[in-house]
Parts: sequence; structure tokens; C-alpha cells
Amino acid sequence: MTGLPRLADVVAAVDGYRPDALPVAHALAVIERMCVPIDAPEPLPVANALDRVLARDVVSPIDVPAHDNTAMDGWAVRFADLDDDGRPDLSIGRLPAGDEEQAEALVEKVARQRTALRALSGRFLMVADNQGPSDAPFLLEAQAAASRLPAGSAVAWSDVASGVGEARAALARGLAEGAALTQYFGHAGEYVWADERLLGVEDVETLAAASQETVVFTWTCEAQVFNGVFGPTVNEALLLAPRGGALAAFGPSGISDPALQRELQARVNELFVRRRLPLGEAVRRAKAEALAARPEMRPVVEGFNLLGDPSLRLE
Repeated sequence: MTGLPRLADVVAAVDGYRPDALPVAHALAVIERMCVPIDAPEPLPVANALDRVLARDVVSPIDVPAHDNTAMDGWAVRFADLDDDGRPDLSIGRLPAGDEEQAEALVEKVARQRTALRALSGRFLMVADNQGPSDAPFLLEAQAAASRLPAGSAVAWSDVASGVGEARAALARGLAEGAALTQYFGHAGEYVWADERLLGVEDVETLAAASQETVVFTWTCEAQVFNGVFGPTVNEALLLAPRGGALAAFGPSGISDPALQRELQARVNELFVRRRLPLGEAVRRAKAEALAARPEMRPVVEGFNLLGDPSLRLE
């Protein structure tokens, strides 16, 4: 299946050919002569199979994801974009319930979120990863975000650079004492914050049981993917905790440039924390503004998603 002539070359050789005046019927006849029926499958390495058609369906031997997850049950709106201009028009949030018990617990969280946040008004927890040779300056970015909080805010800190043990204790203490909003800046994977495992999905149950409920922003990578193979991601687990943990979480489903994340972070914080917009509207507007200003923001805009109630707002 190599050496086939190009359609442009064949048509150019047709008698009477003029680029602007080839009759449709004549063009169809030329195309039909070029079509070669497929009479047998051809085995190819996956790397060479681009633009080919499978001879038969390939069915995964395992369920992906391996757990019940509403994100995989079909969404009607792609990125909340209703008019195909690439910018979100609708404030949406996802409740990652896998069964009736989880759904009921999430609904109960939504019902009490206003009361919980009113009690924690003006309290914030900033969490920073340590900085490697090629990393973004995570602590400096957290400090910059903290400097833009409303005057009089009470800010607690957890810094992995001080030692992961001390940082874990500071994280647990900050959540137990209570923060309306907790923000993490650093590395992450689907099931963990920080390479040093500042917070792993296996820690969430114990941590949440001793914590007050908080809104979580994670300025990182992969902490909120839709299709975690081994169960809920770390951010989903925080939201799914029946008591404590997260009331809502805004974070990434993939990997993106920290410099671009910084722009979205500043916009979301301005709209949600300072202007007190509902979280879903703050996210929607921040994404739309970021894309209008810089089209290269698209990977961040499309990758970051909201878990929880879009109407949630700080009191």
C-alpha cells in the first residue's frame, strides 16, 4: 500500500483539465478509479497505524476507570461551551458519586456548605511544595497569592521545604483549625500531592475525619483527572469524604505549563476571593478572560475542572 498516486497529480493529467472548471461527475469518476478495495487486513505496528482503520474492534480486558464514576457516564456539554467559540458559557461542576451513599453524602455537603464557610470567613491555608532545580517557584507563587487576599485575612502555612513530616503536621493542623479556602502549589499525581507524598489518597479518610470542611484549589498537574484507573483521585477523595475534606475542589485533569496556570490562578482568586462571585461563575469568567487574552491558555482552560456545587461562594 505504498506508492499510490496523489489525487492532485491524477486530476492534473486529465484531458481538458482546468483547476477552476473540472465537472463534478468527471471528478467523481477520477476518484472512483483511484479507490482500491480492501480485500485483506494488514498487520502493522501501532506506531505505523496512524490514519488506518481497524479491521475489528479492540475491546479492553479491564474496566477503565475501574470504579463507578459519573464523569464517564456521558456529558452533554463539552467544557460548558455552548456556541463553539472555545470559551465556557455555562458554570458547571461535577459530583463524582459512584453509588447512592456517595451521592447522598455529596448532597449533604452542598446543603451545609454555606454554614460551614460562614464560620471560617477570612481564614486561608496555603500549601507549597519544595522547589527542584527546574521547578516553578512554588512557595513564591503561594506567597504572591496570599499577598492578594483581603486585608485582615488569617493565613496558615504548610511548606514541604521545611521537611515533609513538619509539612504534613502543618497541613493537618491547618485543616483542623479551619480554612475557608486551601490552595496547594506544587507537583502532584492522580493520587498524591508532592513527590514526598505530602498527601496521598490513602491519607484522606484519617485527615478528613479530623478536619473542618474547606474549598480546595490545586495549582498542579493531574490531581483531578476524570478516569483514574485505581479509584478516586486525591481531590475526588477529599470531596467524597462524608465529613471534613473538601466542599469543592478546582484542579487539573492533565499536565500544563505552571506559568499558564499562574494566570488562571490569579484570575480565579480575584473573582472568587476578592469579588465574592460564586465559584462556578468565577471559574467560567476566569477561563473566558484568560482565553481572550492569550489563546495559548487553552490546555489549562480545558484541563482544569470543578468538583462540587458551582453556586458555592465565600461568606
